[in-house]
Amino acid sequence: MTREEFEELVAEALDRIPPELTRLMDNVAVFVEDEPPAEDPELLGLYEGTPLTDRGEWYAGVLPDRITIYRGPTLRMCAGREDVTAPDPTGAGEPPEGVAPGAREAPEGARVPVVGEAGATAGPAAGQGAGSGVEPGGVSVGGRGGPSDALRDAVRDEVAITVVHEVAHHFGIEDERLHELGWG
Repeated sequence: MTREEFEELVAEALDRIPPELTRLMDNVAVFVEDEPPAEDPELLGLYEGTPLTDRGEWYAGVLPDRITIYRGPTLRMCAGREDVTAPDPTGAGEPPEGVAPGAREAPEGARVPVVGEAGATAGPAAGQGAGSGVEPGGVSVGGRGGPSDALRDAVRDEVAITVVHEVAHHFGIEDERLHELGWG
């Protein structure tokens, strides 16, 4: 899955947040980065800032809060799911080396930027250039045209959960409560 496709899924997840809530969001930017900090390599998302519930009269002239969604760990987690890695039920045969089962030709498309998009923080592994079909962490997610439908659906679902989780932190909701609500 390309960075642009992943950013599009993040933008879709943000668009699904009810307008009543997005109107309340204040001074926050959303970023997509390839990899999280090395000390937490499986982190899917991160909220950094002062939640709305903690802001007072003192809150003025500060940099925006930052929500970061990490592409690499999300792709690796979703690619490792059984329902995504099962053999191709179409019987179309084995895909070429480095191409995920069910992959299809990716359309050349317009880019859907995410608010405050950041540059990549980690490049492809040595010897794996752009278009190799190998994504951050060596996960093959498509090559000849992008991810399988199952992988794209799994990534879409996980991105939606992660975006809601991080936006909830902006509203002051803690991890424990999010897990109770099923958004952990």
